[in-house]
Amino acid sequence: MKREIENLQDAVNSINITEAMQKEIIQKVKTATKRKKLRFSNMAAAAVIVAVLSGVFSVPVRAFVNSLMQERMEQVPKEELRALLDDLDDQKVGADGFTRAYTEEEKRKMGELVQKYLEGIFPEGELVQTESAEEAEILGFCFLVSNGTFYLPDRELTEEEMLQIIDFDAKRDFALAERYKEEYADEIAKQKERKEQKKAEVIENGGITEEEAMEIAEEWLIKIYGITGEGLKNNHYFRDDVTIADKTEFYQVNWTDFPNRTHYYFCIDVKDGSLARAFKSGGNMEKKIPAVTEADVLLPELKKKAVSFVEEQLQLTYEDAYYVYYSANDVLNEEINFIFVQEDNNTFVLTYYWNGVIRNLYKSKFSTYQEKYEEIKNNAEMVENHNNNREQTEIHLFFEKIENME
Repeated sequence: MKREIENLQDAVNSINITEAMQKEIIQKVKTATKRKKLRFSNMAAAAVIVAVLSGVFSVPVRAFVNSLMQERMEQVPKEELRALLDDLDDQKVGADGFTRAYTEEEKRKMGELVQKYLEGIFPEGELVQTESAEEAEILGFCFLVSNGTFYLPDRELTEEEMLQIIDFDAKRDFALAERYKEEYADEIAKQKERKEQKKAEVIENGGITEEEAMEIAEEWLIKIYGITGEGLKNNHYFRDDVTIADKTEFYQVNWTDFPNRTHYYFCIDVKDGSLARAFKSGGNMEKKIPAVTEADVLLPELKKKAVSFVEEQLQLTYEDAYYVYYSANDVLNEEINFIFVQEDNNTFVLTYYWNGVIRNLYKSKFSTYQEKYEEIKNNAEMVENHNNNREQTEIHLFFEKIENME
């Protein structure tokens, strides 16, 4: 039970609700009855873990998860969310059931698809729901509302079917979070007022405005990803709930390219307007993962590309530079990271896909090589063990200093 509660805490932390609401959720789970008044799937917890560790490093991802989920869920009709809540309240069992267990391949694929879902890859259709057990038998793949059972076909699930399950789970979790927002409306209003006051104080003391942050973020959008914000959906807000390189006050500026299912996220330091983090997710780009033996062939060009980008595009100075990537059970992770360490041990971490496309850029801290090595390896083991249904995974970490910058 302790582990389940810890997973739930991670899940509610990834939803934009107050601390008091989070405590209330955890307490209700601990004392929940067989009537399913409250339910949070492991999808949200898994999503946070996967999102954090897909880039290997311990970087702030709460904004990433919140923004993606929020944009998707806000499009769901309120009537549909209300119906999901009513079904949960009426459900007479304490947890969802399945007509059969997932196969090992389905478990593996489901882990991959949770990541893709967070990156904006959503199902084409909706999971069919029915109140009739007879109809559920005929349909073969659906959700039987009366007893909370997923009916799975005898064959392997398709990616579309898995995405429908993930999406259905996410909507129920979101509906519950929305109910708590309504119950704690006064507290949320006070929190919003507090943030507005804090933002005003920072600006009065020489910080930048939200409009200035938008302009700065768009400059970075052009510089890093080569596009403007024209034609993209934009949202932005002040936040003080994350820590990036020991700083805690930022403007979050986001763009979404809905036709291409691509999302761009920027954290701009409120006090000096510097970029703390840039992140790209989603898109229809094919991210072919090379064999482990091909990594050495691709490394020289990627190192040259990363160093050139930092020195010429970003015009940053640094003392040392490292590259790091890993393989899990002899399968190469899809990304390679370059760490540029500055005099004060602040770092800029630049992440590439193996095809040379930039994924993200963020600030961090670098104490010692050994500590960073252990941190990265532990994070990699955690995410890979999770993706493999908590089975032990053999991680081979490649973490080397870039000696020749030419």
